[in-house]
Amino acid sequence: MPRRAKASKGTKKTARAPRQSREAVQAILDGISKSVAAGATVKDAVAKAGISYSNYNYWRKRAGMAPSRRRTRGAAKAKAAGKGSVLRILQEMTENRSERQRLQAAMSRIEQLDARFRELTKQLEKAGN
Repeated sequence: MPRRAKASKGTKKTARAPRQSREAVQAILDGISKSVAAGATVKDAVAKAGISYSNYNYWRKRAGMAPSRRRTRGAAKAKAAGKGSVLRILQEMTENRSERQRLQAAMSRIEQLDARFRELTKQLEKAGN
C-alpha cells in the first residue's frame, strides 16, 4: 500500500466547505430556478449562488429535479423515433395495401377456378349417366 507523502511544515491544509442542510440546498436550488426563470443562464445563476456547477447538478439529482441521463437519452431517442415511426407506419400501410390488392386478385382467380371445377364436375356426372 503506497504511503502518503507528508506535508511540509510551511503548507496549510485547506478546510473543506461545511456541508449544506437539505433546507439550505433546497433554498439555493429555488434561488437558481428563479434566476433562470428571470432570464439568467444556469452558469451565471450557479456562480451567483456561490456553488460549483457539478454541485448544482448533484443537488438537483438528489432532490429529484433532474431526470437521469439514461431517461433523457431514451426520451430523445423516442422523440427522434417519432418522426421515423410515422414514416415507417405509412410505408407499412402502403405495402399492406398493395399486398391486400394482390391477395384479392388471387382470391378472385381461385373463385373463378372453383366455378370452372364445379361446371366440369357437373359435365362429368352427366356424361357418366
